Amino acid sequence: MRGLHGRGPFALAYPVAVKTGTSSGYRDTWTVGYTRERTVAVWLGNADGSPTARLTGASGAGPLFADVMRRAMADVPQRRPLWEPELLVDVEVCPLSGAPVGPACDERVHRKFSKEHVPKDTCAYHVHVRPDRSAPAGLRCDPRGSATAVVFPPEFDEWLAFKTIAGDTPDLHGRPWLSRARVPDCDERPAAVPLLRVVAPAPGTVFALDQRRDAQTIEVRAELDGSGVDLGPLAFLVDGREVGRSDWPYKLKIAAEPGDHEVLARPADPRLPVRLESTRFSVR
Repeated sequence: MRGLHGRGPFALAYPVAVKTGTSSGYRDTWTVGYTRERTVAVWLGNADGSPTARLTGASGAGPLFADVMRRAMADVPQRRPLWEPELLVDVEVCPLSGAPVGPACDERVHRKFSKEHVPKDTCAYHVHVRPDRSAPAGLRCDPRGSATAVVFPPEFDEWLAFKTIAGDTPDLHGRPWLSRARVPDCDERPAAVPLLRVVAPAPGTVFALDQRRDAQTIEVRAELDGSGVDLGPLAFLVDGREVGRSDWPYKLKIAAEPGDHEVLARPADPRLPVRLESTRFSVR
């Protein structure tokens, strides 16, 4: 488990639900979290209630939490998933809008959704644009444009004016932040991004190793929901590590190793927009 975008002290080798907290004046720092087997809560502060040296929940209690959780889980030989795999869907979303990634999104994170509440619309904040002097902001939405801008709906206009008051952009990548009203042709929503899901093994499958055999394999298979889309070769990842690639019909044999595993398939070309759904299985 990692913090947002890989930052933070929570580099644990299994799923952990974590919440950090910091009280006013930096007097108290908290980190509370759990796995399916253990729950850990850590407080760090001064006994007399005086402020710490600007410690936060992540920088103060976080490292202690991670150390305690590792120790608490050391005697758990077979770790259960944090969630029931058959109930949740893994979706790549835009970290700014929270919607499934669209064609112009160049940053993405994974989030879990219940199958009944998977968002359908893709991100409408990131758009491809081309220069146009006649447009109020000097840009016009164009799916074939080579540049990317971030456009916000009208309810953000006042906030956006405050954030860009000096003419600068708060975007970490230097992309302009603009009101949608100032960028023509942005009314059309991006085309739906296809869903690439791992369909085999089925979620929750448990494989039993044959102790009489040495090298044993498991077939993994992926399917694409979205007609007419060519993703090219796919990379298959087991527990975050690439184990092989496959062209259509997107299947691969992987080594059967004891433990609980997550399999994810994604395009070998990282620029291709696609939603991803993984599966989890166990080998005993």
